[in-house]
Order: sequence, then C-alpha cells, then structure tokens
Amino acid sequence: MTVLTPGSNAALPPAGRIEVAVTYDRQHADVICILLDASDKADGDSGVALFSQPVCAGGAVRLDPAADRVTVDLTSLPPAVERVLVVANADTAPTIDQTGGVSVSITADGAPAASVRFDRPPAFATVQLIELYQRGGTWKVRALGDGYAAGLAKLLSVHGIETSGDPAPAPAAAPPPAPPRAAAVPPPPPAATPAPTPSAPPSYSKTPAPSGGGGVDLTKPDLPSAGAVKLTKGEGVTLRKNGRALTKVTMGLGWDPAASGKSIDLDAGCVMLDSSGAKVEAVYFMHLKSKDGSIIHSGDNLTGEGDGDDEVIKVDLASVPANVHMLAFTVNSFGGQKFSEVANAFCRLLDGSGSEAVRYDLSTQKSISGGSSPFGQHKGVVLATLERAGDSWTMTARGDMGGGRTYKGLMPVIEGYFGGSGGGRPARKKLFGR
Repeated sequence: MTVLTPGSNAALPPAGRIEVAVTYDRQHADVICILLDASDKADGDSGVALFSQPVCAGGAVRLDPAADRVTVDLTSLPPAVERVLVVANADTAPTIDQTGGVSVSITADGAPAASVRFDRPPAFATVQLIELYQRGGTWKVRALGDGYAAGLAKLLSVHGIETSGDPAPAPAAAPPPAPPRAAAVPPPPPAATPAPTPSAPPSYSKTPAPSGGGGVDLTKPDLPSAGAVKLTKGEGVTLRKNGRALTKVTMGLGWDPAASGKSIDLDAGCVMLDSSGAKVEAVYFMHLKSKDGSIIHSGDNLTGEGDGDDEVIKVDLASVPANVHMLAFTVNSFGGQKFSEVANAFCRLLDGSGSEAVRYDLSTQKSISGGSSPFGQHKGVVLATLERAGDSWTMTARGDMGGGRTYKGLMPVIEGYFGGSGGGRPARKKLFGR
C-alpha cells in the first residue's frame, strides 16, 4: 500500500471498484464527491454525491454518509469523467482543522491501495482531500489537502453545479398501520405536522431538496417565524420570512473589553462588492452612508462600553444597487489592540420589525490556534457576509481573521470568498505552508 503525502500521487492497480473511506480524530465533517470532465466541469446536479443526494452518475458513485465512505464503480462511470474529487465539508465543526486530524484510505476491489494522513488540515470549512484521475488509460490517486476559503457552494458553482436556496420541506408524519385482519379498510389519513411552539429552537436537517427544486440543496431553510437562528462559523441562512424576502435589515455589532476598564476602539464596516469580488464602495466611520443611501452606519464607538450593540449598520436590501453581489461586515481594531483583548464579540441581524432574526457569537467559537481566545494576535475580522440569492439574500457567519486598522486590511480575506482578487478559480492554500 502506498502512503501519500499532500501533493504526491500514485497509480492505482487495475480494478473495477474503488472505495475511499474518511475518518476524523474528533468532530465530524461531511464527505462529498464531485465528478469532473476534461474542462473541470460536472454534469450538473448528477455530477455530485453528498448528504442530500448520496447516489449520482446513474449509480456509478455511491456515498454512505453515515460511514463517510465513497464507492466508485470505474467501469460504470460516464466516459466524459476524467477526475473524481473527494471533499470534506464542515458539519459539527466550524472548520476542518477542528476535526483534529483527517485520515483517508483507498482500496481497489477490496485490497488496500493507498492512504494519506492530514495531521494539520487547514482552517477552512471546505477542504479538498484527494482526487482520482486518469492518465494514459490508468487511474491514479493524488493527495490534495487544499483549503477552499469560499465554501462549498462556491466550489460547486465553479464546477458548474447549481445550488438551491429553497428550503427542504419538513417530512409529513407517517400514517399509522392498518388494524389487524382489516386489509380492505384504508388507514386513517396522516397526522398533520404540529406547528413549532415559539420556544422551540429551529431545526435544520440535511434532507433532500424537493424534486424539481432546480439544484443541490445546501442552504438552511428560511428564517423561523419565532426565535433567532444561531449560526456557527461557516453556516448560512436565507433571509426570507413567511415566504417573503426581507427588504430592510439592521446589522448590530458588539464587543466588550477583555480587561476590565480598558477601552477598545473597534470600528465596524460594510464593504459592497460586485460579482467578481471587486469593491464597489465601503461604509465605515469615515464614510457613514453609501452614495445610494442603501447602507447607513450609526457612527464610531470608541470604548466598547455598555450593553447591546456598539455599532449599528442599517441596510435597505431592496435599494442596494443591482451590481452589488455581496456585503461583507467587518470589525477592525483602529487603536491597534489585539483581538485577544476583546470579549463577547457578536453580530446579530434584526428584521424590519426590529426583532432579532440571526445571531453569531464569535467569542463562543473555538480558537484556531488552540488558545483560550478565538481572536489571537489578529487586529481585524470579517464577522459575516450577505450574498444575493435570487430575489433574496443569504447571510453566512464568517469569523475570518486578518489585519489592518480599517476594512482595507481585510480585503485579501474578503477577496478569498470569490477565489482571489478579480474572481475566477478559487485560491488553493496548501497544507504546511506549501
């Protein structure tokens, strides 16, 4: 059996069936498989196997989500497929590095063929693990380990796979069994699914998208009618309520000094970007209102003292210019203090009525470096983004650290959501600094 390291490859023995099994040291992540042709594109939705669609390519690829195992029948793959990409996507952990380590084993017709171990996977929600590919009629395997900063939906879109923003319907209650010896008597109708009580937390299950939904189901459902959605790093939610897109929202940003009595001058900002990732305009303490009037900043807070929101940014989503594809909400330490000196950082989204709809508590997230603070030595953070999704917007919790005294120092991080400056293919960041 060949032991691979990130970037290395090996020829696979002649075989009809390849199995790829993934294991994690601590927290779980989802395994996803994408089939690609010579132009690096998938055959639409039929070119991906994931938790909501475990079988693709007419049964040539089968995913067992419970076992984190992918089975590929090489003899049944569509002729156009030249590359099979296996990806890990964050599930219970915000980023793949928090799963501990990741091990991948590859077998050919049941016999061990290759393995690779990622002791230090990158701190991204989506990581490309391995690829199976053809060279001169021979199938080979290459170890990758690349972190994908822009997330799974962006990765799929790059390969031509449409993702659906529509929520999956809640399954109806199963009908009770028919009475004994009364086969001719039809069973009673299914019980109606009870409406959630106001105190019940929202539930997001990975269920298949409705048939004819027009894309792979990756997003969370619309906002619940009662209670706020609490996101963790990398999670997203579509900003729709009662079937209607929200048109006016308020982003509240808050923090406290970690050391009692010490003022922390943090500044919130909102960067408007077009579909290529180019900056259109930025609203922050030196420019409190966008030129079109759709985004208004409350003004600078120099201390972080007091309860509630320290700075507020109001957004009229219906008036945001059509060329603006994403809004990135940032916080920077203008005074140069490190974010390890900050406590209780959060962002929350209020709907048009002033009710809290979404909350992201950054201080509750685990430290990437393993220390007690999730912020470490950084001086800037992208808290969240809003991205156009048809006639509505999707909010994604980010928590991605960077530098700079203003939003400008975070532009490299924000551009990473588009695959680098100017858009195009995603930036691929190697393990161990390679």
